[in-house]
Amino acid sequence: MTETIRTLPKFSPIRTSVAEQVRFARQLDRSGDYITTRKLSNYIDSFAGLTELFNHIKTINPQGTVLDIGAGKAFAISELNMSEIGNGLDYLATVLTRPQNASIPAEKIISTTAENLFGIPNESITGILSCYGLAYSVAPERVIRRIDEVLVDGAPLKATFYGKILSPSLQEDYHGLQDSSRFLWELKRLNYDIATQKHMAGEIVLAIKPGGKCTISASDLLAQDEKIYWDSFQKEK
Repeated sequence: MTETIRTLPKFSPIRTSVAEQVRFARQLDRSGDYITTRKLSNYIDSFAGLTELFNHIKTINPQGTVLDIGAGKAFAISELNMSEIGNGLDYLATVLTRPQNASIPAEKIISTTAENLFGIPNESITGILSCYGLAYSVAPERVIRRIDEVLVDGAPLKATFYGKILSPSLQEDYHGLQDSSRFLWELKRLNYDIATQKHMAGEIVLAIKPGGKCTISASDLLAQDEKIYWDSFQKEK
């Protein structure tokens, strides 16, 4: 049986810390800023583009499933479902507080934490997005291990994090808000192909699970998306 937070002793320090963090994140779910930053236009800005990422996901499976971890009100994943770049793929979203007016079916929205990913079968996900959602986990190693279980071989994870400028006092204020370092350590341990870039005072991480028939590196995939993003940005000016 896969170890999850719930399989730990009830009063273990990790389980207690995760429970406290979940309560904090649920408060964010109700804030206006959290809602607006989970729209598709904000996602594309935060990820410095998603076009090539989704093209790559479709080479793995044209009808594959994309999982959005920490989807908030599920606005962005709903819009991706209807967008040109997301056309043809299936979508799932994890939330802590179930949204009332999401435009994707209720069965596509799963109430679970990043540490557990309950309701998501192993080796069923073709790509994962997380727009700052992973940063609110206080158990990064457990998150990455669970992500590794649900991803198919060769599938990508693209996640955004706050910059590595978090002082101890700021981390305390944000109940253990994480930068990418512990997530990267676990991804490297699992032999993922990893690329990172600074963006919008934060950091983007793109990691590709080993195996499969992947023909592009994480660094190239990240760079190609960034080029399309900035070319589009310049055209709009």
